[in-house]
Amino acid sequence: MYFVRVPKAADLIFPRVCFHKSGAARTLYLTFDDAPSPATPQLLHLLSDAKVKATFFLIGKNIERYPSLAREIAAAGHTLGNHSFSHPRGISDDMFDTEVRRTESLIEAFAPSSHLFRFPYGKFHRAQPERLRQQGLAAVMWSLMPGDFDTTVNTARLSRRLERATAGDIIVLHDGVNTIDKLQTVLPRFIAAAQTNGFAFSLLPAHFP
Repeated sequence: MYFVRVPKAADLIFPRVCFHKSGAARTLYLTFDDAPSPATPQLLHLLSDAKVKATFFLIGKNIERYPSLAREIAAAGHTLGNHSFSHPRGISDDMFDTEVRRTESLIEAFAPSSHLFRFPYGKFHRAQPERLRQQGLAAVMWSLMPGDFDTTVNTARLSRRLERATAGDIIVLHDGVNTIDKLQTVLPRFIAAAQTNGFAFSLLPAHFP
């Protein structure tokens, strides 16, 4: 169970978490979780062909497993965010420093970090976004989750969900071998249609909100 569109009330309930980029007229923000993966080169090629930059939220253990692919993401000019070290289903306070700081150090070893953090599975304790802020990081989630990871969502349904994108949306997709086939079919068409309709794609700014 997940929200395709995050309720607007989330911004009021969690003021230290960014779900949507306000004031971003005709701008969309593509983000990819779980990078890097064996599918990363295909995804980077797709984005290069479309002349679009995105924000990749990297998992620390994946950086250790595929360091050259992590460097390729940075070299291609995409923004690097932190998506924890092991992608647990919830980060306890005892795990917090290891999961967050360890991955931040791995990123900073080869590229500038955006100091943006995305909680795995969108799960966090209420006080944790403030703890991130005190450590110089910002919690960024998403406003639109079209469900590329969902095995019940075919390419036609994924396309329809992406078509719901509105100005300022932070769109979450996934860098993975289980999603790349769908993305190669759907994403170029979505990007082209959005640009035809006057939308631009932009990187999430570092250190926001």
